[in-house]
Amino acid sequence: MFRYKFTIEYDGAAANAGWQVQPGKISIQSLLSDAAFELSKSKILFYGSGRTDRGVHALGQVAHADFFKSYPLFSLKQGMNFYLTGKKVAIKEVELVSQDFHARFSAKIKTYRYDICMQDYPNVINLKNWRISRNLDIKKMEEESKFLLGVHDFASFRSSHCQAATSIRSIDEINFIIRGNILSVYFVGKSFLHNQIRAMIGTLVDIGMGRQINIKSIMQSKDRKKAGQTAPPGGLFLEKIDFD
Repeated sequence: MFRYKFTIEYDGAAANAGWQVQPGKISIQSLLSDAAFELSKSKILFYGSGRTDRGVHALGQVAHADFFKSYPLFSLKQGMNFYLTGKKVAIKEVELVSQDFHARFSAKIKTYRYDICMQDYPNVINLKNWRISRNLDIKKMEEESKFLLGVHDFASFRSSHCQAATSIRSIDEINFIIRGNILSVYFVGKSFLHNQIRAMIGTLVDIGMGRQINIKSIMQSKDRKKAGQTAPPGGLFLEKIDFD
């Protein structure tokens, strides 16, 4: 068996099931397996570093898969992309790795980005961004976001459908970058709960719009109802995954 590491880009609209295979639905995982079958004529399973929800995009998702024969890296990349044509999924890079490598368990740090478009007219160019029709108090959002840094119980930002054994997580960095009327918020950490980033973004946006809530008390409550709205999936991108 030959294990390959794939760096993948995809549009969240490509699959109505998100990353993970679900019966009767299209998933990123199944699209990759279908392309690999067309190429190799063998059933190939792809294991991802993280499960992006339906509508969430990736610029640097990583997955591994075991093939029954060896392929030149460029040929494997080109072959997979040929069978993914029109699927809104692309292979950016392929590497041959050892059997010890695991896309999920070998991952050290994940970086997500959420884009918010602040404008009072409909999106035309930035179709995937969450449009907020007013300016946000970004300074206040940045101040409150500092309470999210470090190791905490993030139960207040956890989806009711989350299956994680614990809601304890660690966030290493949160960075705000403004480009014109686009606000990008970056979250860096080892792993995140189901809908955690979207819940944190929704809460920060509520704060930026003047809602009288604060992150510290929300965290202490461990109650999802105390936090803000859940931001829509279209503005969220899995930016990159580091393994070193």
